[in-house]
Amino acid sequence: MAARSIPTAGVFRSVPATQRLYIPAQSAVRNRPLRSKPSGTAVAAGEGLAVEQTETDAAPLAPVAGVIVQAGRVTLLNGTVVDAIEFQPASSAVEQPSVALEIPKHRGSLRFTDLGPWIDHLLKAGISAFRMCSPDLIGQMYQCLSRPIDTVICCVMDSDPNMPLNSAVAEAFPAELAGGIDLLSKLTGAQRAWVVADPEIPNNWYGAMDPLVIADGLQLVPLRSDYPQSHPTVLLHTLLERRLRPGRLPVEQGVLMLDACAAVAIGNYLLHGQPMLQVPLAVRDHIRHRTHFLTVPIGMTLDEVCRFIGIPAGEVLLRGGDFLRDQILPTDAVTGPGELIVHVAAREIPANPDPCVRCAWCIDACPTRIQPAGLLEAAQRNDIRLAERFGVDACIECGICSFVCPSRLPLLQSIRKLRATDAAWSMSPAGASA
Repeated sequence: MAARSIPTAGVFRSVPATQRLYIPAQSAVRNRPLRSKPSGTAVAAGEGLAVEQTETDAAPLAPVAGVIVQAGRVTLLNGTVVDAIEFQPASSAVEQPSVALEIPKHRGSLRFTDLGPWIDHLLKAGISAFRMCSPDLIGQMYQCLSRPIDTVICCVMDSDPNMPLNSAVAEAFPAELAGGIDLLSKLTGAQRAWVVADPEIPNNWYGAMDPLVIADGLQLVPLRSDYPQSHPTVLLHTLLERRLRPGRLPVEQGVLMLDACAAVAIGNYLLHGQPMLQVPLAVRDHIRHRTHFLTVPIGMTLDEVCRFIGIPAGEVLLRGGDFLRDQILPTDAVTGPGELIVHVAAREIPANPDPCVRCAWCIDACPTRIQPAGLLEAAQRNDIRLAERFGVDACIECGICSFVCPSRLPLLQSIRKLRATDAAWSMSPAGASA
């Protein structure tokens, strides 16, 4: 079978900063208030926007020079709502400048005892990741302080061949990719480092990586990226036959996992002292059948991204992450450490579902072998205990069940409803004492 090509691989168009940016101050929901610098404070590019840095969240940094407006809340591209700082770039700051920080201790002499200080370095550089192939990167590193790991896995697979962002990033920045993986391997004391890629997509970037890193044992592992193969639960079982409960970090099974975009962000800081002020973004226009590879300032809204590529955001449907996950996003969702994939599609006419025909297609197609139809019944009954019997805890929310259902049942939506209900129950006084 011929290798698939990478559309416009390595060609990332830079999106200039707009009149307003909304810089996320968190990677996930945290139970602590944001302490922003006062409104009207002028800051330079790369300068922190918060009064103090938390121990678990990357510092919110100004992508360009400008002025702090106020604190607020934003939706990330993974659907998470977090604290943020509204920021007004200076009129002259239209492009992302080159900002260099002091580079810490060279990686050649690194050891496990340097892991804690390096976590602090990465947080100060604004580096974090909170998406499927890089689940809570900083959280994983913190777990490595108390849990030994034997493997670092960098996932360069892409679920959608029409928008291979990880492959394009690896091809554009092979030295930074190698540097990021090598740094994490040395800091964690991992015995092996794997870079996992689809053999049907050209991997010329592997030969362009630092030969010293390859000589240290960095290994290319070929694996077809059939969806949802890149999900941590599925990937760890395929490669290592280790069972990772969905929602848990891979470190629990002796693995630190990240994607190419996160590895390059770390490598860019290690090799060049560059903080994470922008992120790579892939936008698939399903209406015109085009893919856009962009470099976008952190905190830019999808409305501004769509305006840059000539799409009226208010007239289309926006999804974040893999298409089948059906994560609908508002036009004011912002770029950050969350998902880096956006799908633009025509608005859909709501379809009335038909009765379940008991075909069991949802069970056969489920990668974790749960019973989605049973979970729909549990959601209709609002019965958390029944949902647990049908396997709600093992669901990875890939959306395949809804895709294959001939009756167009809202299976994925029912699972999300169950989980939201279960979370609310667990936090209630009755749930806490149950």
